[in-house]
Amino acid sequence: MVELIGDSTGKSPVFSSKERFQYESWYEYDESHTDTFQLGFYHHGDRDPGDWSVVSTDWIEGMVYGYILHPNSDASLEGILEAVVEKPDETLALLSGSFALAVATDDELIIASDKIGSRPIYYTPHREGAFSTHPGALVPALDDPSVNTRAISEMLQTGFSWGEKTLVCGINCLPVSSYLRWSDHTLETKRYWQFNATVSDANYVSDVYNTFTSATSDAVETVPDEARVGTYLSGGLDSRLLSGVLAEYESDLTSYTYDANPGGGVNLELARQLADRIGIDNTSLEYDPQSTAKFMEEAIRRTSGLQSWHEFHGISGKLKQFSDELDVVFWGAGQGELFGEDIPHDICCGNPIKKLSSYWSSDISDQILTDAPDIRDTIATEYRKSEHDTEYARSTDLILRNYYSNGHARGNIERTVAGFRCIHADTRVIEKSTPVPPAYRWGPVAEYGRIFSHSMSKLKLELVRRHASGIEQVSYERTGFPPKRSVYLHDMAEKYKKGIKKSSQSLQGKWYRESSILQDTVDPYLNDVMYREFINADAVSDLRTEHLSSTKDHIDPLAKLSTIEIWLQEYVD
Repeated sequence: MVELIGDSTGKSPVFSSKERFQYESWYEYDESHTDTFQLGFYHHGDRDPGDWSVVSTDWIEGMVYGYILHPNSDASLEGILEAVVEKPDETLALLSGSFALAVATDDELIIASDKIGSRPIYYTPHREGAFSTHPGALVPALDDPSVNTRAISEMLQTGFSWGEKTLVCGINCLPVSSYLRWSDHTLETKRYWQFNATVSDANYVSDVYNTFTSATSDAVETVPDEARVGTYLSGGLDSRLLSGVLAEYESDLTSYTYDANPGGGVNLELARQLADRIGIDNTSLEYDPQSTAKFMEEAIRRTSGLQSWHEFHGISGKLKQFSDELDVVFWGAGQGELFGEDIPHDICCGNPIKKLSSYWSSDISDQILTDAPDIRDTIATEYRKSEHDTEYARSTDLILRNYYSNGHARGNIERTVAGFRCIHADTRVIEKSTPVPPAYRWGPVAEYGRIFSHSMSKLKLELVRRHASGIEQVSYERTGFPPKRSVYLHDMAEKYKKGIKKSSQSLQGKWYRESSILQDTVDPYLNDVMYREFINADAVSDLRTEHLSSTKDHIDPLAKLSTIEIWLQEYVD
């Protein structure tokens, strides 16, 4: 979140507070303007010149946060950005890569997101030209900022907010694969690209694998030769695939592992084995209640406030180690969902609005909020935005437009300390994999009477097997068996593990219950949030009491509420 900001030229409330977004002392800053619009950009400078660009011609001023890949390798960035102004739909649809961009002339300003919104960009319709890659930068542009309780309700129920909503009414997140144009005091937003709903089952795994490797190769080409490159590695399937493919194109690669999901050292050991097979270095990220408490507030300050601190695994390592040790990080959050572990395929058909609402519905918002919106209204609204013809494609489109950007990218801390690459933001990868055919997606399978699902998506399993190179021979953390073994063996092992699991207590819930240091950080914010007019204070107090007494594990709502309060105090109050 090396921030890209913009506003009308002249005295600007957005630019007046820009220094608070210089998270690291080594950031560099560029600024440019036309007669009407002003652009500013904190970026990584020489640490990763492949992750930012500033363009100035006789006609445009342009800034790109990220990297753009064009089918015509000879196309200049100047020409691409000028074409964005002339023909935005046609030009943006051709682009691939992970980016947020802004291009201004004397008469208009265009901002645009990539195909999955891997770098969210926010705007306020109340002030012409006001945008930022951090929503907090836009609060000064509002006359009377107020809290968006629907966004909070959705976060409590599903883990993220849906659509364009942020924590502040009047600040919107630009949808994925969309652009916004300010021209002649009018604002227009438009989606410039949609996936093709017809995916052939023939050679499906090979097609997805080949595009994934090609996209990895192209992304590596944007990395400086001497850059220090890292990625995450665990005993899961997603990180071993990314690390395995990446190691074939990036010789000097370090993998990072934190002890969670599950804890107890399982992932640490499996990651070491995988790193040895792949031939890369592996190091552990500090992850404990003390370091989490120490860096929690800073991590939340750098994000949208809509991803909870209990999901920020290894934040001290990310904010300390990555800044000191890495120039570029390859980020795989959301890759597994794109490859079939998102929503069970049976929910995507046969009254999907009802099924999706039931899938995410809970009574937690009704308990905590004094006036909780209905999640069914949100799901119905987002579902009906899709222009696809079938229920399956429209449900998949709903996930594509919301899950990756809102559920993952809005909480990305890594890109504040290192350059950032995201392979599954590549257009070719999305087009070849989406929508994942039911046979390769999570969901009930015929072999189990359409009652039970496999322990992983078949696509993820087959991609790991397809890559081979030894990663298929190291045990999968969920089941204890290597991916080369039968999927049915994995299924039985996972169900056996769930059957003998003694406690449903979460790691972070245990920390909060037992660590006075973590309580000392979190509790003041829980106390403060109870004074918000939209919060049922007694309900929050009861949740905390039940949690601390080990009656139930309520770390999920407690962590979310304290996250929201930290962010609101930082940027709104």
